[in-house]
Amino acid sequence: FFFNDTATTEIYTLSLHDALPISARTCPALVRLDVEGHVGAGVGAALRLPALPHLTELAWSWVVPADAQEAGARLAAEVPPLLERRAWTSLCLPDGHGAGARAHPFLVPALVGAAALPPSLDLVDAGALDDAQVARLAAPAAVTGRLSTLCLALAADASAAGLAALARLPALRRLTLVLTAADGGRLRLGAWPVGGLTRLALDVPVGVAWPGLADEVLAGLAASASSGTLGWLRLAGGALREASAAAPLAALTRLRFFEYHLRDGG
Repeated sequence: FFFNDTATTEIYTLSLHDALPISARTCPALVRLDVEGHVGAGVGAALRLPALPHLTELAWSWVVPADAQEAGARLAAEVPPLLERRAWTSLCLPDGHGAGARAHPFLVPALVGAAALPPSLDLVDAGALDDAQVARLAAPAAVTGRLSTLCLALAADASAAGLAALARLPALRRLTLVLTAADGGRLRLGAWPVGGLTRLALDVPVGVAWPGLADEVLAGLAASASSGTLGWLRLAGGALREASAAAPLAALTRLRFFEYHLRDGG
């Protein structure tokens, strides 16, 4: 971080630990904050309201430390004070442990502690959520009332109960789910619970074979309250069979875009 002192024409190089509190004091009208790098202790508290009262956009990224436990502890201390009581319009949180791991326990309580979540929230890189975390995220209508676009990864033990909790998000229209494990029996995608969607992407990590995924999802969507609203759909799986896919696709009366990724072993 470089700080230009116009009075002395000197340029100082500061750590993020020092620079962020200085920015809070010297730039009170700041609306957007991009943070990249390791953040020291106390930074979250330094940016807690009433500091930066107009801040509504945050992009926070860093290189994942080798010690995942240390990363989780640091994020748990620094992120919640920053989110608390703010009404966000854009929010990108850091990955503290690497792709595919479970989200840190502090994450959802910190988000729920915000005054309002942004219209678009991407948590895919923040870790996979289990049923309890999804349910808690979807519960407070006062916080989630503007949330129309949501991207998240479901934990390997997530079930239909967690998926059904997403139906409680009143403004949800665009949904991206990363399914980290192939367990159709647990998720019951054939009984798709979320209505009113205009855009849906179901992504499966490379190497995860899920036979029949596309057929199950299409049948569920055709019978759901999203059948007359869905205009954009992305799926992955094995070869689609016309006999099973034609009727459900025809039932999606507003569908204008269908992207399908053919996977070996699907």
